[in-house]
Amino acid sequence: MGFDLLSSNLLTLIVMAGPVTKFVLVILLLLSVVSWAIIFYKWRVLRRAVAENRRFIAFYHKIEDLTDLKRRAEYLFYSPLAGVFLDVYKIHVSSH
Repeated sequence: MGFDLLSSNLLTLIVMAGPVTKFVLVILLLLSVVSWAIIFYKWRVLRRAVAENRRFIAFYHKIEDLTDLKRRAEYLFYSPLAGVFLDVYKIHVSSH
């Protein structure tokens, strides 16, 4: 019962608020939605990076030829490990 009283008072406060207060509340709500969208996006990217890092490590342990590993690593766009490997591979190839 206390919760209903609190929620109705909150709704009353919002309805009775001035235009500047309502504008600020709308901006805060929009920024909250944007923040949660960014959090969800980053969570998906990090989850994909972890999965692709696992794939790269599996390739690394199975493949004996670095050229084949390079070819496979080029398709792991979200893997930081594959990115580091490709950078080192380019430096190594260009120095020889």
